[in-house]
Amino acid sequence: MELQTVATGAALHVSSDSMEVPSGSGHHHHHHHEELKVVATSAAMHHEISSYDNDEEAPLPKLKKLKLEDDDDSSFAFQNPTKQCLHRIHNDLTKLYNDPIEGIFVVPDDNLANRCHALLLGPTGTPYEFGSFYFIMDFPNSYPHEPPKVTIQTTDLGTVRFNPNIYACGKVCLSILGTWSGPSWTPALTIGSVLLSIQSLMNATPYHNEPGFESIHVGGRQPRNYNNIIRHETIRVAVLGMVELALAQKLPQKLGELIIETAQATKECCGFLCEEYKGLDGLPFQDPYKRNKGIFQFRRLQERLEAMGGSTSTNTNNEEESVSMTQTMSMEET
Repeated sequence: MELQTVATGAALHVSSDSMEVPSGSGHHHHHHHEELKVVATSAAMHHEISSYDNDEEAPLPKLKKLKLEDDDDSSFAFQNPTKQCLHRIHNDLTKLYNDPIEGIFVVPDDNLANRCHALLLGPTGTPYEFGSFYFIMDFPNSYPHEPPKVTIQTTDLGTVRFNPNIYACGKVCLSILGTWSGPSWTPALTIGSVLLSIQSLMNATPYHNEPGFESIHVGGRQPRNYNNIIRHETIRVAVLGMVELALAQKLPQKLGELIIETAQATKECCGFLCEEYKGLDGLPFQDPYKRNKGIFQFRRLQERLEAMGGSTSTNTNNEEESVSMTQTMSMEET
């Protein structure tokens, strides 16, 4: 069996109807829904499910220049993944392709048979909206009897913590991953269910994910301050920063194409968002957790978004084929 290529995700519906506007703002914009569907136009990636080279732990060609957050795989025996492990990864990816989850995209690694790359698009109506969040999933030989190790790479080199449960060092805290208290991992869980659980952390009030803060009033000052920070850093790091990485070909190609296409489709809405929140410019972040430090610069982000236009119009590999607006990613077995 040969796994050629997998990428999954339902059509992304971009809407800013639910944007939170600072109190007192007199600006109101009507944004049209845009529908984005994604296609991978590059050659298929090849993975032999039945065999594995013990020497394939060399730096990945497309990722060698990108610092991988928390890239310490000492807790897993990667050298000899079992056929059961590889077969289950293949089945998980097949299921995701056949039954895609909106805003979740996955591709297998070019070299490591038990590594996958995932992109989660920030859910509509949350401070993560418009962002592209990149995760690496590493599977132990015992998968699916043990959970994968999941690390977020969208952290601006370990400086931004996007969620009480998603650390700047890359760690993702979920009970099913064995990194948080609560229901533990079971073999019935899949790649899709893990990513869906992570996506659920990116909700409208991530402040309440922290134990002990669940009952704080949603409209209170601290949840609002936290959302403003996440909103700012999403545009700075998960939109602009990820586009820069994609253009520099420091990400898996198919995910890079998706990031650029998403940024193009949502650029205008991101600009309107910056316009609405530019009244915060010059103020320091007031992170209730004291984890993210910085100064609001929405106007500067707006300028960077406007300048982004032309440079994102070409494919990351300068191919004549452009990223189509029709989803044609496919998976074949031979």
